[in-house]
Amino acid sequence: MLGGACCRETAKAHPAAIMNAPAPHEAVPEEAFCGRSTGGSCSADSDCKRGGCSREVCQSVDEETLITSCRWRDCYDPKKYNLRCGCVNGACEWKINEQ
Repeated sequence: MLGGACCRETAKAHPAAIMNAPAPHEAVPEEAFCGRSTGGSCSADSDCKRGGCSREVCQSVDEETLITSCRWRDCYDPKKYNLRCGCVNGACEWKINEQ
């Protein structure tokens, strides 16, 4: 009984949160890619590498490899988003994998 009263009180206090919640039949959007880029200098894709513990960082081969927390998240997977680490206008960034 406490759970029902608690939820009713929350709904009264925050009606917008309840109204903006997706309907049970609606698809919840996927999480966006969350890898990072350093923007390190490059002139070709081969000047860029993946770094970080989960390989979620796109950086220049001239930069010291970044140390990141070793916590995997599905949004770090570039294949899932058809991305790869490469050179874009002189900076190492994640870009669409056209291969």
